[in-house]
Amino acid sequence: MDKKEKLNRIFLILLSLFVVMLGYGILLPTLPYYTERLALGDNLDTDSINFHIGFLTSIYPLFQLLFVVLWGRLSDKYGRKPIIIVGLIGFVIMQLLTGLATSLTMLYVARIFGGIFTSSVIPVSNAYLSDITSEKRRTKIMGWSGVAISSGVIFGPVIGGFLSQTDLHLKYTIGLLHLDRFSVPFLFAALLGLIVLFVVAKWLKNTTRVHTFTTQKASLRFTFTKYFVVLLGLSFVIQFVVTLFETVFSIYGKDELGFNSNQIGIGFMLCGSIMAVLQPLFANNIPILEHNSLFMSKI
Repeated sequence: MDKKEKLNRIFLILLSLFVVMLGYGILLPTLPYYTERLALGDNLDTDSINFHIGFLTSIYPLFQLLFVVLWGRLSDKYGRKPIIIVGLIGFVIMQLLTGLATSLTMLYVARIFGGIFTSSVIPVSNAYLSDITSEKRRTKIMGWSGVAISSGVIFGPVIGGFLSQTDLHLKYTIGLLHLDRFSVPFLFAALLGLIVLFVVAKWLKNTTRVHTFTTQKASLRFTFTKYFVVLLGLSFVIQFVVTLFETVFSIYGKDELGFNSNQIGIGFMLCGSIMAVLQPLFANNIPILEHNSLFMSKI
């Protein structure tokens, strides 16, 4: 594989990551208002709206957690590209169902469906990047993967907040489907996801990870050392805090600060901007930290 082809593959993978996280970011500022509209349409108690907002936020990563290992195994068996394509198809369907939902039940179905299928995109995309990059450059490429993800969180809330505040007076109902101004951000994300789906399906080459089964049992035990458990625990705490912040900030902004979806989107954009700046910075400094650690161990 020449350098140009490798760069093209990396670009397509980063584009896929960006679009999926863009769709995730679009929902963040609009979810409280969208849930409120659907809850009132279902004649639910207004006191239960915040509960549904929190549950709708949590149910998406819950189903990602349940299915991510399955997608990883399937990608080892069939290659990375088919699984990424399946995830992008699920992403498009989730955005359409979300934008055209007429009840909280449909919104829950959309979130569950999206959690199941989009859980394949991020880990399998990172596995693809790992497959085509050398060990020396892998940390840097993973840093850029983090930039693509953070960029989606930067632009998604702004786009979601802006499009949901448009002056388009759309209001159409077709059976169980409903279209209004809150549908616009999700239809935009679905269209963007469909374009990326076609581009990835046509231009991205498949790759599989070669496994060897000669590894001794002792090395398998080494994988589950206390350091591995500590890293898992740290990852859990970070994701827990981030999800908690995303849920509470949107509710607090709506109920206590009187923000509209556009203002909440700007708040999320600022957080995502800091993440996008810091991730490649830390990734580029990892070799320096490893060198210093090695030097200190020799002393």
